[in-house]
Amino acid sequence: MADGNPRSEESLEIDLAAGQFDCLFTEAALRSSTHLNFYRDGQIALHVKYLPLQAAFVLNDFIDGRWGQEVHVECLMTPGGAGVRMSLAWLEQGPELRLRGAPPVNLAERFDISGKLVVQ
Repeated sequence: MADGNPRSEESLEIDLAAGQFDCLFTEAALRSSTHLNFYRDGQIALHVKYLPLQAAFVLNDFIDGRWGQEVHVECLMTPGGAGVRMSLAWLEQGPELRLRGAPPVNLAERFDISGKLVVQ
């Protein structure tokens, strides 16, 4: 259960205005529904999790003790253990999420991931 408090020993501070954030969801992470949370001020500004049975990532936030409306992004795992690369970038039109094998997702209308964030 999300509590809005990242564990500092596993955290990384980012600011998308200063540069793109890239990561790799390994095949093992995808199969186990591993997630990434992007925190700001004790709130989850963006939650990213792969749902293997739906072959999709779910994007959400957890603000003031409540989960927001989910956004689903279809993205099949690549056979052979390649995993799925994810990148977050701040573009002219706002924040954008890219997953290998899926169209880019503009996050500007649904998520506020401006400023400094803590990734866990």
